[in-house]
Amino acid sequence: MNVEDYLRQFNYGLNDEITAIRSSGGQKTYVSDGRYLAKRNELYVYSFTADTELHFPDETPIELEYQGKKHAGLIISIGGFDLIIALQDYIGESISTAILYTSPWFLLEELKKRLSELSLRQDANKTLVAQLLAKATQTNPPNIERAQNLLKAVEKQLGSPINYNEHQLRAVGQVLTNTVSFIWGPPGTGKTQTLGITVAALVEAGESVLVVAHSNVAVDVAMLSVAKNLQRSPIYQTGKILRYGVTYLSELDKFPQLHVRGVVRQQNPRLIDKIERLEDEKRTLIKQSRAESLTLKEKERIKNEIEQVKRTLEPLYDELKQKESELIRASRVIGCTLSKATISSDVYQRSFDAVLVDEASMAYIPHCAFVSSLAKQRTAIFGDFRQLAPISQADTPFSRNWLERDIFDQAGIIEKVNKRQSDNRLVLLATQYRMHPDIAAIPNQLFYGGQLNNGP
Repeated sequence: MNVEDYLRQFNYGLNDEITAIRSSGGQKTYVSDGRYLAKRNELYVYSFTADTELHFPDETPIELEYQGKKHAGLIISIGGFDLIIALQDYIGESISTAILYTSPWFLLEELKKRLSELSLRQDANKTLVAQLLAKATQTNPPNIERAQNLLKAVEKQLGSPINYNEHQLRAVGQVLTNTVSFIWGPPGTGKTQTLGITVAALVEAGESVLVVAHSNVAVDVAMLSVAKNLQRSPIYQTGKILRYGVTYLSELDKFPQLHVRGVVRQQNPRLIDKIERLEDEKRTLIKQSRAESLTLKEKERIKNEIEQVKRTLEPLYDELKQKESELIRASRVIGCTLSKATISSDVYQRSFDAVLVDEASMAYIPHCAFVSSLAKQRTAIFGDFRQLAPISQADTPFSRNWLERDIFDQAGIIEKVNKRQSDNRLVLLATQYRMHPDIAAIPNQLFYGGQLNNGP
């Protein structure tokens, strides 16, 4: 098939999935045990427990109904019954019960738009997309020497050695040399570390990089690895390595220049100080408004003060949003979810030298194809096809073919591995460091064909 045929079939599969989701009319879910966690960007992050297991992608827009009022926000992450959401409003430290409303087809509609635009975009790398989706493509041997030299330059800048083994070095060399690479990272083999040093090597080689993953948590972990390797580089210090979107892992706070606010604070501290002072004032007023002893007159006064603070914040948020767009467009490295790349024009209207997809076994094939079209030179797929596959609600031939299989399957990688055949596009990270050898022996024999070694 050519790229246009693939895009047509992707569209059929996405339409089937949208129809399946819409048939339920969206979803109304009761959530409980809500707890305020932190403030990220202009959003308030809360954790909840749902009364049913949830399967929505990160970045899904939501509304949370609490005490008769609806608050807009988005999903940061979901793990079974537990979810993390970000709201536009602060609604208190703890929330006993609330109602969550979702319309998850929005993200699929946006993906359809991006795929339809792909045919018209002159800068879209359709040749690379075709290579990614092909069962085989011409490859070059990994350039181990170039990988070593680039990583030595990164180490010199960092002022400390970078730990990597022969398989991880081979993976870096593979990505540097090829337009399409697949990096297979079983549990505990240092896949995220490998992704981090790959980005560092690409940056040292002068390339721009987009790092994407299915979930916000996966993006956080990947960008944490990138930051550790590039924290002393000029592009980090000048705000050209950005984690775009709402973060969850607090470890990222150790690298303030990864966040738009951290960069803007360095460039325009008065703007951020003013925003945060007003945000603190708004939060204090909201707390005061919940006091039971207030008279109607006092409640009205506090309500008016809250509205005044919100009006004062609006132009400041607009200024910060404009600065965010400027920073995203100028960045050398951007980390965001696949969904964010699909809905943010600051990302999808750009091109990058390299696109790296992490946790790719959980990503839809159409998503992988779309983000790869943004790459001028290369795309690299990181993941483990022996772990969770993508989730689809529709049960149709097109949804099963394009939304329930992963990109490793489409590329013919899994079939070759199952037949014990080699594939020059694939590098296996074969040394695991996480488990005692007796424990590692179980998945090694059951799922990885005895190919894993045990590190110290």
